[in-house]
Amino acid sequence: MSKSKLIIHENSQVLEKSIFKGEITIGDSTVIQPLASILATNGPIIIGEKNIIEEFVIIENLNENGEPLIIGDKNTFEVQSTFRGKIVGNQNLFSVRSKVDKNVTITDFCSIGTGCIVPEGEELQPQTVVFGKNSDKRIGCEKSQNTEDELDFLLKVFPKYHKILKN
Repeated sequence: MSKSKLIIHENSQVLEKSIFKGEITIGDSTVIQPLASILATNGPIIIGEKNIIEEFVIIENLNENGEPLIIGDKNTFEVQSTFRGKIVGNQNLFSVRSKVDKNVTITDFCSIGTGCIVPEGEELQPQTVVFGKNSDKRIGCEKSQNTEDELDFLLKVFPKYHKILKN
């Protein structure tokens, strides 16, 4: 798809210089920072509510047969993280420079550590923590932290310093 069909919820903030390709829907109170790339290469991308997508993040739909990439609610994609997986549940953290390959399912309350890789085809159970130089996995004892305070701050501050894209 060379053209983009971008639907942005009125309460979301998509900052100028973000990069979009294809059919993309952005839910309520989501923040997408400059130079994040959302690429609906093989099908649409549907982003839920209250997500934070930071600078230089790449989210790309490489699903087969035009299947949508659905990202749930309250996820955080930190700087330079890359997600090319199949689906994302709710309240997950993708740390700086983490990478999730094709056909990966991330359920709920997972945390992918800094620089960690989740290889093609894996399915992470709820509360999985990926950590360390070998991208080891374990089930966490607690659910990941809620990012609503950070999100509220960003929603208030960004309009003062950045140009916000609208539909």
